Amino acid sequence: ITANGKYGFGQQPKPKPGPNQVLIKVDSAALNPSDILFMRGLYNIKLKYPYTPGWEGSGTVVEVGTGILASYF
Repeated sequence: ITANGKYGFGQQPKPKPGPNQVLIKVDSAALNPSDILFMRGLYNIKLKYPYTPGWEGSGTVVEVGTGILASYF
């Protein structure tokens, strides 16, 4: 989502996981009603643009940030 009610497809820079975060290469993701509301600018949450919608996904952990979580991987 590039602005309120405006969206498109594109690439974003690869993020770096912070402390106690993981980076996941998403293989599949669901499109939910809340995602549609976000795309239309109708969800009652302020977004920081650009915003990539998606609440659910499945994939592979490809990078782990520092912290206690890193000991599990």
